[in-house]
Amino acid sequence: MDKHTTKSKIVWNTEAINILHKRLSLGKDYIKKIIRGDRNPVNADMVKKEYKLVCQNLKAIETTINLK
Repeated sequence: MDKHTTKSKIVWNTEAINILHKRLSLGKDYIKKIIRGDRNPVNADMVKKEYKLVCQNLKAIETTINLK
């Protein structure tokens, strides 16, 4: 019997995590846990929104650099 199971690995935007780490002074692992939903502090929604905004801004910067 083949019991080979594959787990999907979550890929985080490390630049965004580092920016949030510096901006919010929270641990990197803790930020990942908040985004994943393992931790639910009072500011969890704010951290999730900040992560999405930072990722969007980084993508926008990357596309403008590639256009030049």
